[in-house]
Amino acid sequence: MATQPVQQGLPLFYKGLVPLNSSRHAITRARSVDNTNFMQRAACHPLTVEELFRPRHFPIIFSASDNPVPLALMGMKRRERFRG
Repeated sequence: MATQPVQQGLPLFYKGLVPLNSSRHAITRARSVDNTNFMQRAACHPLTVEELFRPRHFPIIFSASDNPVPLALMGMKRRERFRG
């Protein structure tokens, strides 16, 4: 069982991950985010299965890997090629 924080190979937008502990995280709650500037430089964002079937205003692409991941394409620079 993991007990140490994970620092390498973190998913997009994560700064640090720690395993949940029922006593240490007993009062932890989800909170709203007031500032989404951390997302500005990402051309695409991972999607959950639920998001694939909701009305949307962005194209859905899939990563080029052995296990493709659905991504929301948020924007590209002029003459930029996407390498997902």
